[in-house]
Amino acid sequence: LYSNKLCHVELDNTENIWKAYYKMFERILHVFSPSDMITFNLCESVLIIVGISTALIVILLYIIMKKKEKEEHREDVKIFFASQSGNAQKLAYNLHSRLKSTFSTAVFDLQHYDPEGHLENEQAVCIFIVSTYVDGQCPEKCRWFFKWLEECVSDFRVQKSILSNLRFAVFGLGDKAYRSTFNKRSVNWGRFRLLFRVHQRDFLAGGVVEIQRLYFKNWIAEHIFISFAYKLTTIISFLPFGIGAIFVENIIIRETNFRQSPFQGGIFGRGILSRYCHCGQLNWISIFQIFFTIINNCIIGHAVFCGNVAINLSKHLLLLKANNILPLYLTEEDNFDHIQSDFFKWSLQLIKYLEDCSSKFSSVHDNKRVSVWHDENENSSDAEDAENSANNVDFTNVTNDSDKIKEMLTPTLKKSLTKQGYHLVGTHSGVKICRWTKSMLRGRGGCYKHTFYGINSHQCMEMTPSLACANKCVFCWRHHSNPVGTEWKWKTDSAEKILFDSLEGHKKMVRQFRGVPGVKDARFEESSTVRHCALSLVGEPIMYPHINELISKMHSLNISTFLVTNAQFPSAIENLIPVTQLYLSVDAASKESLKEIDRPLFRDFWQRLMNSIDILRDKKQRTVYRLTLVNQYNMNEVSQYASLIKRGQPDFVEVKGVTYCGDSKNSKITMANVPWHADVVDFVQQLVFQLDDYEIAAEHEHSNCVLIAKLNFKINGQWYTWIDYEKFFSLAERFKKDGISFTSYDYMAKTPDWALFGASQRGFDPEDQRWYRKSKDS
Repeated sequence: LYSNKLCHVELDNTENIWKAYYKMFERILHVFSPSDMITFNLCESVLIIVGISTALIVILLYIIMKKKEKEEHREDVKIFFASQSGNAQKLAYNLHSRLKSTFSTAVFDLQHYDPEGHLENEQAVCIFIVSTYVDGQCPEKCRWFFKWLEECVSDFRVQKSILSNLRFAVFGLGDKAYRSTFNKRSVNWGRFRLLFRVHQRDFLAGGVVEIQRLYFKNWIAEHIFISFAYKLTTIISFLPFGIGAIFVENIIIRETNFRQSPFQGGIFGRGILSRYCHCGQLNWISIFQIFFTIINNCIIGHAVFCGNVAINLSKHLLLLKANNILPLYLTEEDNFDHIQSDFFKWSLQLIKYLEDCSSKFSSVHDNKRVSVWHDENENSSDAEDAENSANNVDFTNVTNDSDKIKEMLTPTLKKSLTKQGYHLVGTHSGVKICRWTKSMLRGRGGCYKHTFYGINSHQCMEMTPSLACANKCVFCWRHHSNPVGTEWKWKTDSAEKILFDSLEGHKKMVRQFRGVPGVKDARFEESSTVRHCALSLVGEPIMYPHINELISKMHSLNISTFLVTNAQFPSAIENLIPVTQLYLSVDAASKESLKEIDRPLFRDFWQRLMNSIDILRDKKQRTVYRLTLVNQYNMNEVSQYASLIKRGQPDFVEVKGVTYCGDSKNSKITMANVPWHADVVDFVQQLVFQLDDYEIAAEHEHSNCVLIAKLNFKINGQWYTWIDYEKFFSLAERFKKDGISFTSYDYMAKTPDWALFGASQRGFDPEDQRWYRKSKDS
């Protein structure tokens, strides 16, 4: 058997091992005579057994090798992000870059991640960075993932401990201005309802990341996230339970012993603890208050969150981790008298434990050193004292600037707006030269205000005293790069400074057109004198606390005022002094569509609109509804618009097609949503048909805009929509001195024929020359 004749069998690889044995066996049969075959029956059986055993061993070794190879490539940390505008994605890769030198990490977009069959088997620490979009919803492209979680929680067929082994942290991005959906808590959160309801207060002071401040060069956001990344890096290596697990053993509630009930702190506890509490009958509410007070101020983990999406994600992940976590019969009405001193003593031990943990990495970053609370009176059993003591502790070196008045314009925001062509004024105002100003300087026609009201576009300054707004309209051209808010909370500049700095900024921008081909000398000289101001650039001008003073100073300089408000501040509208023309943006005629289009911050946005309309009706000066038509959004609400017009009785109604401002991740508006001028005219005709006191007065085809006016402005068959500005200034001055009121009919002027609806000029001033980007013949 050891001769070359028998054993010369080439083994190409381990997969041919069985073929080799079979070939060897054939050669054995040819060597020996048939009479000897019986002798080799036993040999045949032995060879077959050896061959099969060898093959099984090879297969087993192959499986073990592959499994080991797979384990070697298993990620320690998986970072998942759900992003609408790209902020969460940037943060995910930011964190990835900080962790990859220490851990095996990978980044996943929840848009493409299938949680079914994968999430429950995740061995890595999972970090979710999620953003909150409109109305507290998740980003649209990631809805499947969150829907799957919700269904798992509500589906009785799914085991409620399906994610019991998941180690996770959540970092949320939201906008604190949306008070009703920022950190929104559901009315009924099942077994975790008490857990979350106890902690209604905003415990993330100094740790909240708002989208409006989330620019990577913004030191605030950088500081928060760097802190998160640093602390996460320092704890993953020596805290084995991962992020989001807090276990308490033997908690006795109403004489019922819930052994090893996992006290799931999840992202609410900034880290991981494995401590045990042996307590008697406890005050459930007080336990939560003190426990969270301790955990929320500790430095372990520092997994912060904000936004409704992050909260719902955490809720569902925790519910799927849960296994008899809280007794179902406990309700928020349950009230116990006192908390046992055992728990208080344990909390002090817990603090000591945190101090030991913090000492492990305090030397790594001296400037991140953490001070830890020691209560001298460890025998105290008073829950209130314990809570107050913990609340008064400064567990981090992050300074709290909440008491300081901040500027609206951060350095990053200034740079961004300046790049967009804004001339920034002070700390919260801005000026930008309008394209119609440039057009009229060259004799190429003015804006629709020139056609409707007789302003000189080349003498008009477009500015705002407040770059902040209370809405996030889908058609806004600023792409939501400006701050938002429901109240004034920033440093305030004086009205005089804003006005004169704005005038200087506007003149500086206009002077750049000196010598530009096509600019008419006469109009260039006139442009140095501002005669009109459109307080409608961006933001909400009426939010500015000294808006009346600013308007009064403009009138004293013979500058007319066209103020636009989004109808979310009715009290400010009521207190407003007479302006040349007051606009109310009515972007939708129903509550549902207004919410979808304007995305307002105020929860009572519809009532605020109704109140603003009622106040506008009592204004004696010129009032205007501004209707922005967005195809597929609000062009089917003719009857509802008619009802709003009848309620507010504005002097004029401007109906304008939405202007496409380019792609934006925050907006779904495309060219398909921009109506043709014929569509706008058709809408206006349907609207006027339902109004008894209004007719179509003028149009400006170039701006895709049509003007509806009250019949009171049609005298002897002639329209008087233009404004006698000199008359207005004298009336405003008289009102300022003597308080004598006046009406919009006191300063109206005749509208020229070329501006009227149906005229051949379609609203274009015949003194100018229409300019086309492309030849009509092409």
